[in-house]
Amino acid sequence: MEPINGKERREYLRHLLRCQWRGVELPLLETSGHGNGVIKAWVENISSGGLCLLTDQLVHVFRPMRCEIFLAEVPPGLPLFMQVRWTQETPNGPRYRIGLRFLA
Repeated sequence: MEPINGKERREYLRHLLRCQWRGVELPLLETSGHGNGVIKAWVENISSGGLCLLTDQLVHVFRPMRCEIFLAEVPPGLPLFMQVRWTQETPNGPRYRIGLRFLA
């Protein structure tokens, strides 16, 4: 993210992390059914508040998601509930950078 007036907008310190991520968009109250199925991505970085992904699948901003991250040291995926906070198309073709926030 770009600084605003010389100040960093991030609330939490980011840590580089490269691992697989998988998620499913959850329905909102006024809609029925799920989103477009399973979304696969790579985690780029993680913080106490959330993480950043790189994927070729677009998701809906503010949509809650049921997710898993896969760490080499932990055989099963770690389950998470997250919310999409922002999406950004990358300049290198149809790929997206996506920011998600951890939900309690």
